[in-house]
Amino acid sequence: MGNISHNIFNSEERSCWFKVVHDIHPTKDRLMSINKSVTENCESCGNVDTILHRITVCQGKKSMWHLLRKMLAVCLQKPEDRLTPDIVIQPDLKVKGKNTLLAMWLVGVTVNVIIGEVIESLERYKIGVINRFNKVTCKWFEKITMNKILKLLLA
Repeated sequence: MGNISHNIFNSEERSCWFKVVHDIHPTKDRLMSINKSVTENCESCGNVDTILHRITVCQGKKSMWHLLRKMLAVCLQKPEDRLTPDIVIQPDLKVKGKNTLLAMWLVGVTVNVIIGEVIESLERYKIGVINRFNKVTCKWFEKITMNKILKLLLA
């Protein structure tokens, strides 16, 4: 995995993704496993509340996951169907170039926007990622790929 302590992440993003990768974020499933919750089920939909559930399935997050997959496909030049939800909790992103670094940044920001800020709508997710694009130093990313990502976000 690429280093999540890279300076493209702010401390909030880094902390949130660290909790996700190390499975210490307080989902209902995790809390039940340590006897801190009476149920493992999500309050919103009733399914088992795991990190992957929160990011890819629950409520409006499925559309956010599909958008993230489209953006990752552009960055990594891979077909969308080869990008599984595991990329969020077990990223295999060796930082080789600017596009891979951008992919890692998108995953980290998405995790923070969805998990850390508990954003429920696709539009608010897009705004959250665009706002972070405006704050990050663009020297880390390839401009052509960034423009393609921004077009996906603005669509």
